[in-house]
Amino acid sequence: MRYKLTVHPNRPSVKTGSIVRCWLPFPQQYRQQKEIRLIRTRPTEHIIAPTFVDDIMGRGMPQRTVYLERRVDDPTRPIVFEEEFEYISSAYYPHIRDADARPLPADYGAAYLTERPPHILFTPQLRKAVHQAIGREINPLAKARKIFNFVAHNIRYCSEQEYSVIPSFTTKALTTRKGDCGIQSMLFITMCRAAGIPARWQSGYSTRPHAWDLHDWAEFYVEPWGWLPADVSYGFMESDDPRIREFYFGHLDSYRLIINMDYGSPLQPAKKSLRSEPADFQRGEVEIDGRNLYFDEWDWDLKVHVEPVPTG
Repeated sequence: MRYKLTVHPNRPSVKTGSIVRCWLPFPQQYRQQKEIRLIRTRPTEHIIAPTFVDDIMGRGMPQRTVYLERRVDDPTRPIVFEEEFEYISSAYYPHIRDADARPLPADYGAAYLTERPPHILFTPQLRKAVHQAIGREINPLAKARKIFNFVAHNIRYCSEQEYSVIPSFTTKALTTRKGDCGIQSMLFITMCRAAGIPARWQSGYSTRPHAWDLHDWAEFYVEPWGWLPADVSYGFMESDDPRIREFYFGHLDSYRLIINMDYGSPLQPAKKSLRSEPADFQRGEVEIDGRNLYFDEWDWDLKVHVEPVPTG
């Protein structure tokens, strides 16, 4: 992957000597995404945020970045940041059956089960939707599947506004009955948590050849498998074969770039100004002398090259 971010020339208040700080997306080291290698950056000096470690301490950065900075030599010229990296991505296909699902262990705690305003809220409207989706079901895997089915069939996919102007993703989804992949995924996460199933955000890019795009999905936790993927915006496939029909419930294709293991998390090093995108992190963030540069002040370009890994 080759990523280029270009700040427009003649930015307001920018002068010779101004410091431009830039955070670019970088892959997490995680399960089906391995052997990550940074090939080059421009400028060459950089800081790579530590990968997220999914343990009791929650170490590392849930939103992973490469940090770069430049001093402005000529305010009338564009300012360019670049990175190039590679990684190996595999599909994830655990064999899951309702009969094998187990309740959470007694010492699990409250991780990924609680509300998190403003986007994860157990409102009366939300609890009503959960009851409508799962009824009297008690099997955790079956409950998650029913919630997946509810969101896939009741929340129509549509292009979305910038997330910075949406007060609550979950409320928006239930009120309008439509939303993009992030809005759908946040509703799935919130409904799962309200139903006693740990769930969390995951996002980055879909990297299908000739059709890559920004993309959000989710994970939910069921014993004995642990964290399982759920791409509710892809929903159920049209097939009589359940292995195909339910592929995106509990499984994930190999065409992914996983950057975020959570939403709305701090960047490293910390950004001084407000973020252009306070929830997700996919396009990058930029500030000059402590002032945020919104998306209309810079351009970004991503080139994706997919090369099959030999097997056998």
